Amino acid sequence: MDEPGLERPSDAEVEVSLIGPGYGECVVIHLGGNRWMVVDSCLDKESGRPAALIHLEKMGVNPAEHVDLVVCTHWHDDHVRGLAALLSQCPSARFICSTSLRESAFLRLVALGENVRGLHGSGLSEFARIFQRIKTRREQNKPAPLETCHAGSVLLDREEMGQTIRVDALSPSEGDHQRMAEIFKDHHDHLLAADFRIAVPSIHPNLGSIVLRVQAGRRRVLLGADMERRPSSDSGWLAILESSKEENRSDYYKVAHHGSENGDTPEIWSRLLVPECPAVLAPNQRLANPLPRKTDISRILSRTSVAYSTALPSLRAKRIEAPAEGVFRSKGIRIHEVPRCQGTVIARANMNGSEPWGITTLGRAYRLVEAV
Repeated sequence: MDEPGLERPSDAEVEVSLIGPGYGECVVIHLGGNRWMVVDSCLDKESGRPAALIHLEKMGVNPAEHVDLVVCTHWHDDHVRGLAALLSQCPSARFICSTSLRESAFLRLVALGENVRGLHGSGLSEFARIFQRIKTRREQNKPAPLETCHAGSVLLDREEMGQTIRVDALSPSEGDHQRMAEIFKDHHDHLLAADFRIAVPSIHPNLGSIVLRVQAGRRRVLLGADMERRPSSDSGWLAILESSKEENRSDYYKVAHHGSENGDTPEIWSRLLVPECPAVLAPNQRLANPLPRKTDISRILSRTSVAYSTALPSLRAKRIEAPAEGVFRSKGIRIHEVPRCQGTVIARANMNGSEPWGITTLGRAYRLVEAV
């Protein structure tokens, strides 16, 4: 293998790998019996290919045969880049997205494709490619499953190696779905008639984000996507908490919204997770104030002492020393090289729950400490 820690898990093991931020994040999960699911997508910074494909290939896993489920939690471009290419290599996988992304206003916006510029243009273009691939499959009389989900949807429910394998959607709530529908409707005319030389107006895509609970035997994994805390009891994390049951607490957590304060609340840790639950996050390095911040890391470590990140929130940009730099500088343009900063956190455990999670870090991934 090119890297340590990438041997394929045994059939009786569950594995959760968070890859990021290249740019974005991706979760690859072994569900037992060499069956896999992928949640969201990011591109490998070296090759430009979907990071999930590279991760699976390094373990000798054939995505065409062994990936059963591809889930897009929401349409932000830091969660969807490369999804169309991923789907093309996973012909037997079901593709699932939020019910919010089947709203006619969103579909009409997707149809604009590359004409849309601004913060969310690439996300819309990626969805245009996804829908085109699904259409092509149907025209070729090949399986082309496109499904949507909401809070309470069961995405997968079967037995593997004598263990229950189940994937539940905990969001979006009915209230958030209706809010997304209204937001799309209210912005519809403006979005279609907008001057796309300016940024597409914000339409709060995190309202429709899919939070997942993955059960593999006695293991339960909570994937927080970009869910946020909102004041209404039928929205965001409060809606999830309202419907949660004590016996369904998870023992591994993909931290919501890059570890940001607005993606967190103490009740997540006390009601949805076991004490000292291992947690992992992928930073968002492209913000003016990258996430997580030092205060976010301190807050997370006050919830659990076992926490990891796929990379540092940010690295200092490096000047490019080249003759051409003088030309750019004479025109008032400063050129820097953005350092590559990507890693993987791999958590693995037996599905019978007899041992704690074994966690491996690759690349830039590291264990969170207060000194960061």
